[in-house]
Amino acid sequence: MKLFSSDKPVQIAFWMLTLAFVAVLWLRIILVFSYIPEPGGVSVTVLFSILRMLQGYPLYTDPQLPPYAIAQYMPLHYYVVTSIGKLLVIQNNIHAVSVLNRLLCLVFDLMVFIPVYKMLSRVFEIKNLKLIAAVCMS
Repeated sequence: MKLFSSDKPVQIAFWMLTLAFVAVLWLRIILVFSYIPEPGGVSVTVLFSILRMLQGYPLYTDPQLPPYAIAQYMPLHYYVVTSIGKLLVIQNNIHAVSVLNRLLCLVFDLMVFIPVYKMLSRVFEIKNLKLIAAVCMS
């Protein structure tokens, strides 16, 4: 039994989602290099923690001693960004750290497509690639 009597609505929905995905991806790429301090919800506290780690301080500070630095995301993100930042020697350049952080966030967001694709195709046994692509892009 088909979900739609015609394949035309599926085609239209797929291409609308594709266009929307490309537009959002283009906007995210533009924002990666933006000088705006907080586009897309990336907090200034994240940049502060990454800059502290690049200068040799630990990620977590003692909460009993002021000032207490807040690390609000999982430590792996900070360690990955800091490690790549050390390799690229961008210790005190806030814009370069911001670009690196945003770029890695975009790459990690796009990498989510891999497990979603595998889950839809293997676990749920969906064979329609356009449907899988539409789910990944939405």
